[in-house]
Amino acid sequence: MNYRQLLPILLCYGLISGLTHGSEDKEKEEITFGGRLADENDTTGDPGKDWLDPVFDAMTLYENPENKIIQKFAFTGRLQVDYYNADIDGGGSESDWDIRRWRMGFSGTLFKDFKFKTKADFDEDNDDDAYYNKLTDCYISYAPEDENYVITLGKHSAAFTLDGHTSSKKLHTTERSIIGSNIWFPEEYFPGISFTHRMDNNFAYRAAIFSSGSENDEFGEFDGSAFGLATVAYFFKDQFGLEDGVVGLDLVYQDEDENNTFTRKNESVYALSTRIENDKWGIHANLSATQGYLGQSDLWGGLIMPFYKVTEKFELVARYTYLESDKDLGISPNRYAREVVSGKGDEYNEIYMGANYYIDGHRVKIQLGVEYSEMDDNSNSGGDYENTAFTGAFRLYW
Repeated sequence: MNYRQLLPILLCYGLISGLTHGSEDKEKEEITFGGRLADENDTTGDPGKDWLDPVFDAMTLYENPENKIIQKFAFTGRLQVDYYNADIDGGGSESDWDIRRWRMGFSGTLFKDFKFKTKADFDEDNDDDAYYNKLTDCYISYAPEDENYVITLGKHSAAFTLDGHTSSKKLHTTERSIIGSNIWFPEEYFPGISFTHRMDNNFAYRAAIFSSGSENDEFGEFDGSAFGLATVAYFFKDQFGLEDGVVGLDLVYQDEDENNTFTRKNESVYALSTRIENDKWGIHANLSATQGYLGQSDLWGGLIMPFYKVTEKFELVARYTYLESDKDLGISPNRYAREVVSGKGDEYNEIYMGANYYIDGHRVKIQLGVEYSEMDDNSNSGGDYENTAFTGAFRLYW
C-alpha cells in the first residue's frame, strides 16, 4: 500500500470523524467493561485543548438521562496509521504504509443499568466486502449504578498480560511487545461471559470463560474447547499519591483441542503485571510464562518500560523485552519483522526507544519509535535474525 492509496481513505475518514466526533464515556473507575485493569474509556483531553472537546462531543448522537429506555447512543471508533521500515541484517528490508487499526461502531446505555457495544474492524485492501474485515466487540453488560460490579455477555476482550491489559488506544509504544504476540492470544475478542468486581478494600477480581474453537470473522465456529480467565488486582495509587498504581495476576487455563484456532496452543498462562505512574514519570513491567500443547513449546519472558514526560505534551519512552522458548522454534517474530522473516526462534531480545507527542492526550497523538531486536534459532531453520526497525505512527480514537 502506498501513500496514494492511503490519502483518500484518511481524507474520507477525517471528514466522517469531523462531522460526527464524540467520546466514549467514563464507564467505571479502574475496572472497565472490557475487563482491563485501567479506565480505557476515560477520554479526558489535555487542559489546554478544550477547543477539541466540542468536536469529540458531537460523536454522542443521543443523550438523555431522563429517558427510561435509552439514555445514550454514540458512534465510536479508532484510526491508527503506521509508516514502518524493517531492516533485517543480511535478510533484506521492507517499508510501507499500514492502516494498523480502523474500527467503527456504536455504544450506548439502556434502562440505566445496561451497556452495549458493537464494533467492526475494517481493512483498506478488502474492498470486495466494503472494507469489512471482522467483528471485534459485540456485547451487552449489566452494570447497576449503585453497585461496583459488571457482568458482560457476548464477544468482548479477554485481557491478560500487560499487553492485553493495555488498550491499543493507550499504548506508550507504537506496537505491543513480542510477549503480546506470543503469550497473549492472536485475537483479543472472544464470545463468552465475564464477571468483574471492584471491592471496597482496593482489590478487584475478574472471572471469565470464553469459547476458543475455530476462528471466523464473527463469533467463531464453537467447535473446539473453551478457556477460563481469572484476574486478581490490587490498586495502590491512593496510598502513595500516584496517578496510577496497580499490580495484577492473570491465570488462564485452556482445554487442549486441535480446533482452537481462535487462541494459541497454550494450556496455561501465568502473568504478573504492574503499572506505576506519577505526574512526570511512569514504569510498566510484566513477567509471563506458558505451558504449551500440541507441539507448542513452553515460554517465559518479561518486559520493563519506563517513560518520562519532558513537557505536558512530549514524552520519551524506552522498553526492554526478553522472551525464551523451552524448545526450538517456539517464538514467532514480531509484527513487521514477519514481513521479511518467515522462520521461528527460541530466544528473543529487544530494545525500543521512542518519543510521543500528545496533541490531545491519548485521543490524538503522534508516535515515533526505533527498535533493535535479535532472534536466536538453534535449529538453523531460518528464524535467526537481527532487525533494526523504525515506525512512525498516528493515533486517533473517540
